Amino acid sequence: MTYLLDTQVLTRWLLEPRRLSRRQRGIVDTARPERPLLVSDMSLLETARLVRGGGIALNRPLREWLEEAVAPPLVEVKPISAAITVEAVDLPPSFPKDPVDRIVVATARIYGATLLTSDRAILSSGLVPTIA
Repeated sequence: MTYLLDTQVLTRWLLEPRRLSRRQRGIVDTARPERPLLVSDMSLLETARLVRGGGIALNRPLREWLEEAVAPPLVEVKPISAAITVEAVDLPPSFPKDPVDRIVVATARIYGATLLTSDRAILSSGLVPTIA
């Protein structure tokens, strides 16, 4: 099975793993080089915005933290592609307009990944398999 972490799950995994759900912890604990966890590059941007806005405190410089957070072999960053872009804009109009959420969901759909998230709008959308 392929798993994609949303921004909140990524940061919790690395900063406050006890705040992950039991199911989410079980999955991130099984990350292996032959089966890395996926992360959308938009989650890097969202994390940086949260750090700069004071919502997240890091114990080292932002760039260093981000590079270590998504370093292979346990994590693989998925960049925005043409397919992801089209998938994101083609999500139903009822789905939230937040571009990060749209890209993250589209990335999970394109890669056939189950999304680890706590986002209620994503969970209730039914657009992608999720683990809360």
